[in-house]
Amino acid sequence: NLAPKLVSLYDSSEIPQESKYEILLALGNLKYSDAVKLYKKIIERDEASGKVERMYACAALGKLQGEEALSVLVKAFGQKDPNVRGAAVQAMAEIGTKDTFTYLILALRDSHVIPRLAAVEAAGKLKLEEAIPYLEYQFRQDPEKKVKEAAIVALGKIGTAQCKTILESNIENDKIPDTYRVLLFFVLTESMGAEVTKDSPALAFFIKTMNNKDRTVFNDLVRKIAASSSLNFVPYITMLLEDKDFTVRLSALYWIERNKVVSFLDKVKVLAESDTVENVRKKALAVLEGLQTK
Repeated sequence: NLAPKLVSLYDSSEIPQESKYEILLALGNLKYSDAVKLYKKIIERDEASGKVERMYACAALGKLQGEEALSVLVKAFGQKDPNVRGAAVQAMAEIGTKDTFTYLILALRDSHVIPRLAAVEAAGKLKLEEAIPYLEYQFRQDPEKKVKEAAIVALGKIGTAQCKTILESNIENDKIPDTYRVLLFFVLTESMGAEVTKDSPALAFFIKTMNNKDRTVFNDLVRKIAASSSLNFVPYITMLLEDKDFTVRLSALYWIERNKVVSFLDKVKVLAESDTVENVRKKALAVLEGLQTK
């Protein structure tokens, strides 16, 4: 009974526009199939007005799902406003059926960054293997930094052997800017759990940055590793504990303390007893006490 009342309320001229947006979402959350007619009416209005309303209608259609909802989203996907197209792509990702895949692939080639970014993120969310060649292209050729970065993350989420090969070949490429190679390192290690071996491209990149005279990139890696809760970084924490820079050793200790990895107990004990820097010894002692009481 609530849904029909909301539809009537939506048509009331006394309701503020912001409340109408909430009604559109509520009808989608209620899975009220008859609301498709309302959403279709909104999408088919004059494109010169009501952009935000059409975006809310798309979001609701994604929650509603079904063939009728998708057919209305296809209409939204074909509109001129990139915000509406982007909202349609996000909604199609919510539906996530094979019928949506064609449109998501098309959106990867959209001329505007908004639907393109939405499509890249959708491909990762749905683990859309059909999108892998396009995502590789987005990373290498897209003019927008945020689309490039989203493509790397999406490849990590899809996580196939092909994705791993693409990511590893790029982290090995010295022509790729370090800002992307840092992200490649984290996607390979944190998201994909790439094995750390002597031939690991991620490990080679890490060691290279560690040995560089300019340690700007390495310090960025250290900060991000220290903030992570992934146990995939255990091999790297081992190396950080032995680094010449005491601030790096401290970062490793903070990681161990937060993640409570007892396998580091012996190494932490050595630092507590013999590190050359008092702050490191004190921190190691505190971490050691925490590990022993776990």
